[in-house]
Amino acid sequence: TGGYDGFVRAFEYDDSETPLEMQKEPMYELDVGSEVLSVSINNEIGCGVAATAGGTVALFSLEEGEIMAEWKPFGRGVGKRKREYARCATIVQNDQESVTDDGEKQAAIWSVICGGSEGSLYQKRL
Repeated sequence: TGGYDGFVRAFEYDDSETPLEMQKEPMYELDVGSEVLSVSINNEIGCGVAATAGGTVALFSLEEGEIMAEWKPFGRGVGKRKREYARCATIVQNDQESVTDDGEKQAAIWSVICGGSEGSLYQKRL
């Protein structure tokens, strides 16, 4: 979950012994420094991404609960214009794992896609 207090909190949603509504404490908390506007999880690669009102996007590990990378995809506004911020972010697979004609195995390609508050899109390849 992401909150306006600037924290992403992870809970064990498929724990049969302690259902989600009975869990009192998160498995871990991540301080992303600003109000969390969007959280997206990708179990296939074991990562999540959070977009914040401060303009940053944070990529984090689901297993270790640590921030792996942070960046500001949108620059500051000019003059009195409002600064654009990361409104939402998600992890997508650009290309599947494949084998070249030479028999060399190539890994799948993943990216973070981020939508900005002023309507622009940003892509960062992982």
